[in-house]
Amino acid sequence: MAARLADLEVLFLDCQATGPASRDGHLLEIGWCRATAVNAADAPATAQLVALPAGQRIPPRVRELTGISGFDLRGAPGPELAWDAMVSRPSAIPVATAIHYSRFEEPFLRQLHQSLCPGGDFPLDIVCTNQIARRLLPELPRRTLRALAGYFGRSVGKLRRSREHVAATAFVWGELVGLLSERERIETWSELRTWLAGPSVGRRARVYPMPREVRLALPDRPGVYRMHRQGGQLLYVGKATSLHRRVNSYFQKQARVHERTLEMLTQARGLSFLPTESALEAALVEADEIKRFSPPYNVALSPADRRLCFASRDLLRTGERADEVHRIGPIPSREAVASLAGLGRVLEGRSRPGAAEVLGVPRSSAPDAGSFAAGIEVFTAAHPEALGGRLGALLRLGTRLWRDGLDAEPLDPDDSAPRPAERRWDPPTVARQLEEVVARATHALRRARWLCLLGESALRWREAERVRILVLDGGEIASCRDASDGEHAPVPPGFRRTTLERQRAFTLASFDRMRVLTTELRRIADPSIEVRLGPRALLGAGRLARVLRWV
Repeated sequence: MAARLADLEVLFLDCQATGPASRDGHLLEIGWCRATAVNAADAPATAQLVALPAGQRIPPRVRELTGISGFDLRGAPGPELAWDAMVSRPSAIPVATAIHYSRFEEPFLRQLHQSLCPGGDFPLDIVCTNQIARRLLPELPRRTLRALAGYFGRSVGKLRRSREHVAATAFVWGELVGLLSERERIETWSELRTWLAGPSVGRRARVYPMPREVRLALPDRPGVYRMHRQGGQLLYVGKATSLHRRVNSYFQKQARVHERTLEMLTQARGLSFLPTESALEAALVEADEIKRFSPPYNVALSPADRRLCFASRDLLRTGERADEVHRIGPIPSREAVASLAGLGRVLEGRSRPGAAEVLGVPRSSAPDAGSFAAGIEVFTAAHPEALGGRLGALLRLGTRLWRDGLDAEPLDPDDSAPRPAERRWDPPTVARQLEEVVARATHALRRARWLCLLGESALRWREAERVRILVLDGGEIASCRDASDGEHAPVPPGFRRTTLERQRAFTLASFDRMRVLTTELRRIADPSIEVRLGPRALLGAGRLARVLRWV
């Protein structure tokens, strides 16, 4: 008599590879475990890194996704050891095996088996948990491993590693087996095989797990909302001018929804919220909560892998704290000014940084030395004041380029990595990129000065028929309240602090708080707005608008 599906021991597998297909990729890591559906949630998983063939490297994108580097592979064995450990048990029939999205793993596994046992029968009978979920749960927005595990109440980390993915696959299997029995009366492996071979389920309109009555109960007022998965784990923090309208907008679209958003909404089953007195205050609370909780689906303002920097006056040295040497900042990263410093050294003629360092692009897409040198000539011909590489001259050039409308974006903390340049490099294109380097770095430095001022300030503004006053002390919110009749923005308590004292008070949280506040100041359409920086330093709507154009 065939074993019940719930009692059947299944081999769970996951592979990571250097490419999407076995014809041009190589196995990088193999993970596995054995468990039944009953104990799948707690099944211990094993993972083994795999040595790459001679001359092969891990592509940068794969390093980013997996966190695996060439250094990690030193001394790693070949894949045959993992294969022997997985399928060493003698059996007359193939081993029942479950893989999430087996279309990726199976070709690699078959190729490996053929290399080790030429002509032998493939020893694994593979079912795909993604395909099972597609048939059982066709209404779910997404059925990735992370989405499914979260739908059932388990988190999966950001990095794609086989040990965690195997454990998540086993957990999902345990949940799917219960649904197979309940909804389809499928109790054995052979019945599952027959069911999977049947007609596929057609497309259906998305049905979100979030109960409709939960989201419809949100108030029509500003605030911060939090989305939770089953069990209460936090998924996402957002801000809203209207909590009701913003949250419900997620569930009204059936097209053109970002994949990451769909994956999150597949898991979201609960909501909590915090009303605020204004949209500006909601934005500041959101920034602080993202720092405090690091929700997995918040990318902007996330503290992960970010550090503030302070630079020396020549921009050649950086440190994480402001001091007598590092007096320029705060800046979001070394890369925010490194390209400008590199360009200065090139123009000065003392050293020759590479094109990638100066242009702020990956080495794989940087121009060759000849095109780069020709681009420098075009750049200096158009901007002779840059000859000699003096930093002051480059900053004045950057100001002019920004004023003249160069298409440059602020270097935000989440946009500080070198920008890809999928382009054909000719001298005018190189010169244009150099102009952008100068303008962007100048903007980052100018904004740093503004943030230092804003960290010791007081704000008065009108929003939704209310007049509010916000006081900042050391970049922290000292108070936020309704203004009394005729009250102006008060003198901030820290206005006497020196620039160095202000810089030393900065944290990543206060940096982002000031950055968010700057964005909100642009949004506010209040002709009576005031930002006070000191007893005699008061910015009204006109002066503030002019300042914000530059920062």
